[in-house]
Amino acid sequence: MSNIIPNVNLFSLLVLFIFINHFFACLWVFIYRYDSNDLLYLTYVQDTSGDDYLNAFYFGITILTTVGYGDINGKTDLQRIIVIIYIFIGVSLYSFIIGEFSNMIFNTDQDFVALEAKILKVRLYQSDFNLLPFVGDKVIKYFFQTPNGRFYKA
Repeated sequence: MSNIIPNVNLFSLLVLFIFINHFFACLWVFIYRYDSNDLLYLTYVQDTSGDDYLNAFYFGITILTTVGYGDINGKTDLQRIIVIIYIFIGVSLYSFIIGEFSNMIFNTDQDFVALEAKILKVRLYQSDFNLLPFVGDKVIKYFFQTPNGRFYKA
């Protein structure tokens, strides 16, 4: 998979994504209470009855996914500084997650191609030496086993 983080799976990337965004939302709500100004400057959405955390989480998702609708942004200088820092973190994290996801797909495809090549070699060996079909099937079945003894789904 990755040289940076071994055995990364899609679920752990999603948990990382949500955790980072949760941290940002909590920080954003704290800054709001510290500044005692409006939490979010809503340019297009005039929702003053909404939950502060939910709005901050939504705002963080738009930054992390690099969508950036623009309906919510920082109003004070402190909020703008935090948003700038979070944008740099968000772009780096989003790029990392997309790269890891692409790497997972690429490695899965490479593993499948290598498995097909092994199966072809077994079938050719089987036909060259006139082996019984069940012998080749047992060898192919071995290729589908993981070190833990479980089988891959083909």
